[in-house]
Amino acid sequence: MSTVTPNLNFCDSISDRNANSLLYDYKEYFLISSISRKVLEISHKQKTPLIPLVYDIWYNYFKGENQELVQHINGFIESRKPLSLVDLDHIHAEFLNSPDLREKQIADATSSLDGEMNDVLTVIDSHLTKCGDYSESLRETTGTLNEATGLDEIRKAVDCLVSHSESIQSDTEQLRSALNRSRAEIESLQLALDEARKNELIDPLTNIANRRALERRLQEMTGSKRSADHDFCVIITDIDHFKSINDSHGHLIGDEVLRYFAGLIHKHVRKEDLAARYGGEEFAIILIGCNVEEAQKRAEIIRAELEKVKLVIKDTKEEVGKITASFGITRFREGDDHLSLLGRADENLYKAKQGGRNRVAA
Repeated sequence: MSTVTPNLNFCDSISDRNANSLLYDYKEYFLISSISRKVLEISHKQKTPLIPLVYDIWYNYFKGENQELVQHINGFIESRKPLSLVDLDHIHAEFLNSPDLREKQIADATSSLDGEMNDVLTVIDSHLTKCGDYSESLRETTGTLNEATGLDEIRKAVDCLVSHSESIQSDTEQLRSALNRSRAEIESLQLALDEARKNELIDPLTNIANRRALERRLQEMTGSKRSADHDFCVIITDIDHFKSINDSHGHLIGDEVLRYFAGLIHKHVRKEDLAARYGGEEFAIILIGCNVEEAQKRAEIIRAELEKVKLVIKDTKEEVGKITASFGITRFREGDDHLSLLGRADENLYKAKQGGRNRVAA
């Protein structure tokens, strides 16, 4: 006849393993929570709107890894100069908008997400192992009960079952708590990853697509998978004498002019089209299902509307002066790649400039 001694030893070994089974490192999670609280506090104190770009700046400031960013912002704080949206745009562009940094943000977010998923699987695997141990213990203890001849043996077997049950219940509660925390962390990491991917293709100053997004779209449209039944045109446009605007009114006003022009372009493109900041004061437009004549009409509408506008500096009520732009247009030809398309549009832009500016050349 068997005794219950092996079962009691097995029960003790399970309890020992339970003590160390669900050690979970949430240091990074609590760091993120702490930084987020600080971001909310300083945004309220500095009266900066908590849009993604601003959150990104404050988050990296409190994380402290980018010392140049920290020192630059400390200069503003020490001087008690309020941080305007224009200041924040420049800070983000200078310290947080390099391609290498964007790629690192995406890689970090992806790595963190993968790590979190692996940790969740480890916790679940640990719990499943314990459930298997518990089932084995139940089978052994049931056998012991069937062979028990006295109350003392029955009591010891029941005590072991109670201990097992309490242990597995405690593990289940710890698992539920760990999974809830992991779910919140995974959601946060997924948002960070989505935001990083989004920012990779957005120009922070004008909030329209950037050069990378433009070139990526053109590569898709000129590649082997392109749709053969869709014609399209590319427009490159450039603000005339933009340097004189910066020289006369300063770069902050120059940035406002760029934002206005970007908004004007965006207003005149359809959902299927793409408006992008090509670089500096240059912008590009992809017009889907559009021939050269239609593209000229669209460019002419934008050109004429810009020419008529009178921008006034809010603080001084001073007029910026007449603002015009030149446009170069080309249509996709078989054999084109993104570089040949952009190059030809740029050549036509140069012709428009040489022809006297404030005109469209195709």
